[in-house]
Amino acid sequence: MAGNTLNVIANSSLDGILTALLVLFIGLLAFFIYQFYRREKMFGLNNLLVHFPISLIVREEENISSEFSKIGVNFHALPEPINPSFIATILNSVPLNAAVVHHINFFEGLCAFVDKKVLDEDAAKELYNDYVVKTYKKFSGFIENQRKADKNEELWAYMEKYAKKWAKPDPRYDRAR
Repeated sequence: MAGNTLNVIANSSLDGILTALLVLFIGLLAFFIYQFYRREKMFGLNNLLVHFPISLIVREEENISSEFSKIGVNFHALPEPINPSFIATILNSVPLNAAVVHHINFFEGLCAFVDKKVLDEDAAKELYNDYVVKTYKKFSGFIENQRKADKNEELWAYMEKYAKKWAKPDPRYDRAR
């Protein structure tokens, strides 16, 4: 009987110690996340969120290029904007249509993060400007077609907003000065 009591006390102490260590660990983790987040852009959580998706963009570009190559088209050589007859080709091909919608949705999500201030706009613009602007320019006819078909003018509105905004020259990035 005394052995059981000692085991209960030992287990209670061990549980208490483990609980205290867990609470300490969570507290330290929260402290470091807070410190990491409150620093300036260069060292903050925002920087982590901005740089992480670069590999995803590369993968996204590979995926859409692969779908276009299946029909013998070089995705990167497509004109900006693509012509209406090619929009019909995209709409008539389920895998190609899905790839284009996924591609546009990817950049729409990124721009929504910028709009909602989850990502810093200056940092996002510096890294993603070319991708967002080129994607919007390339698929602007497709986007308009989908808006009319869905009767939804807000479809891909975040990407449109930032593509148009970021396409304008920014004197802060003018290297000729």
